[in-house]
Amino acid sequence: MRIINNISSNHYQEILDIANNADELYIISPFLMESFETILFKLKNKDVRHIHLATTLKENDVDLFQKANALRSFRHFCKQNEISFKIYVDNKLHGKIYVASRNGTYTSGLLTSANFTNSGLNHNHEWGIRIDDMRTLEALVSEVLNVSSKPLSEANISSIIETINNYSKTRPKTDILPLELSVDEFIESETSHLNQSIDTEKPKNKYRQEQNEKDGWISKLRKICKSNDIHIGNRNNFNYANRAKNRDTFNIDPNINRFSQDWWLLLNEPLSNKLHVFKVLANSLQKENMKFDENKPTQFFLRINCDGRPFEDKYSKTSFDKWYVKTIDY
Repeated sequence: MRIINNISSNHYQEILDIANNADELYIISPFLMESFETILFKLKNKDVRHIHLATTLKENDVDLFQKANALRSFRHFCKQNEISFKIYVDNKLHGKIYVASRNGTYTSGLLTSANFTNSGLNHNHEWGIRIDDMRTLEALVSEVLNVSSKPLSEANISSIIETINNYSKTRPKTDILPLELSVDEFIESETSHLNQSIDTEKPKNKYRQEQNEKDGWISKLRKICKSNDIHIGNRNNFNYANRAKNRDTFNIDPNINRFSQDWWLLLNEPLSNKLHVFKVLANSLQKENMKFDENKPTQFFLRINCDGRPFEDKYSKTSFDKWYVKTIDY
């Protein structure tokens, strides 16, 4: 293990060094340079034939505009130099990791504070360590891929770039924020990519199946809302519940921060293809009337009547009709 920095050493040269005898390279960084050619051109004469890229594509983030250029540049560089590639997304990614392998064996890597940008690799005061232990590198790569999306398809990469570019054309440069820009619909969640605690009592495959279904509904409901000119924002802005068979309530357990913010509530009836949409305003719920569980102090419980209006919570007797927006048939 050796400490590296951009003072007495250089991250860019270290990456070239670990790639020197490698045929595969992992680039894991939340921020990317817009032109990969400026950094990767020296790989042209090396043996690298495959690159894994993991990064972020956060909803409503101005970084998306640069990411469109970065993804286009990365794809072009790889194709031009006959390098195969995979792109993964992890929107909670903060670490920066660069790993090389040869014939399926991890050889060297960097665990660092330096993003894959010109400033990060060459100019900023960044510190990291070089790791040459195969098992440590294998564990690092495995953990990253386990919390990332499935590799983006070629079609989804194109759709992401097109969506961002089309959106940017509609927004004057002086009017960047707030954004209503998301490419989540093109990112397919890996079953192990959960960012939530796992119930160890459930079989792993059952848990993964449940999470896949949940992620699928989140994406579908957002699309339904968007197609009806209802912009519910990112995952932090809404809660949803599906009506289950033989159940007379929609069951939702929102976080207590909902009391102080505007948020969307989506009550979905999959069997009849109806989605009831509500916008609950900040400070309009009476906290003292809500049901809490001492084992889950950051959540409160809503059990809202399924059988039409009034949409009433059976615990607090709060009617959600006052926040009703519309019912969408889909």
